[in-house]
Amino acid sequence: MEVKLFTNEILVSATNERIKNILDNVQNILKWDSEIGDISPIDNHKFMILRKGAALNKQEVISVITSEDSVTYVSKKGKIEYRVEWVLDKIENHLTKLKQNVFLNEKNAFLPMAEIIRPLTQNAFKENLYVLKAVCEQEEQFNGASNFTNG
Repeated sequence: MEVKLFTNEILVSATNERIKNILDNVQNILKWDSEIGDISPIDNHKFMILRKGAALNKQEVISVITSEDSVTYVSKKGKIEYRVEWVLDKIENHLTKLKQNVFLNEKNAFLPMAEIIRPLTQNAFKENLYVLKAVCEQEEQFNGASNFTNG
C-alpha cells in the first residue's frame, strides 16, 4: 500500500512527447536534479542512482514505467521507498500541464516523519520541477528552431 504525500503541478511550454521523452531517459535527471551524482543502467528501464550531499537515499534503484500520458519512477532499495508519478495533460499543442504526484510506501519507517516535513519535501521537489520545466522548454525551443531551419 502507498500513501500520497503531495502533488505539485506546473505549466510547461513544450509538447507532451518532448516532456515524456526527457522523463523517460533517466540520464536527463542529471540536468534537473542537482543532488544526483551518478546514474548507472542496471537493466531495461532500471537504474542505480547515487546522490551527493546529505540525502536520505544516498543510493537507490529506480525503475521507469511509461504509459501514454505518464512516466513513473519507482524507487526501491533505498532507506525510503517511494514512487513519483509524472502525469502529462496536453492543454494546447506546445503547452502541457505536468503533475508530479509523490507516494510513499506505507511500510516506510520514515512515514510519520514525512508527514512532519512534508512542506520542506514538497518544496524541494517543486524546485526540481521548475528546473525540469526550464530543461523541457529549452529543448522544445532548440528542437523547434532546428526543425524550422531544416524544414
